[in-house]
Amino acid sequence: MVVFKSKQDAADLVEKWLKEEEYEVSLVPDESTDYNFMIVKGYMVLNVGFHKRSSDSLIVGGKIRFNPEEQSIIKYITTKLELLYDIEIICAQLNLELVTTPVKENEEYSLEDIRLFKTLYFDGLTKQSFFDSLIGIFHCFRLIVAKFDIIARTGTAPA
Repeated sequence: MVVFKSKQDAADLVEKWLKEEEYEVSLVPDESTDYNFMIVKGYMVLNVGFHKRSSDSLIVGGKIRFNPEEQSIIKYITTKLELLYDIEIICAQLNLELVTTPVKENEEYSLEDIRLFKTLYFDGLTKQSFFDSLIGIFHCFRLIVAKFDIIARTGTAPA
């Protein structure tokens, strides 16, 4: 376990870890964070933010945004609640916080986006715990995308 003297030390080490593992990393300006790294891996983008309101944690997070065609997929399947519960179960098993942005139109719901977050505290931050969280979010997004692909092909949510 690493002991950090400052938020800057933690940010420097996280950036070093990401570069060691060959992630594309860039610093993104954000008013609510002291440091905000954007990470690109394939077609997925995540952020690692060191929020100004916290002196001893970072948040790993990402978002999948659905275009109108993808939003209509969930609108027209009869098992939409089961699909949402499946997504919640996936996230719960990976200990990730799930936030959805529902869109209500004509008494029907669809999703504009799904956001996943994980807060990591400096007193338990290791390279292993950081990458477990990062990879957990990547895997969860892949599962969600796969589930939507299956629905798009078959018209129903798999059991």
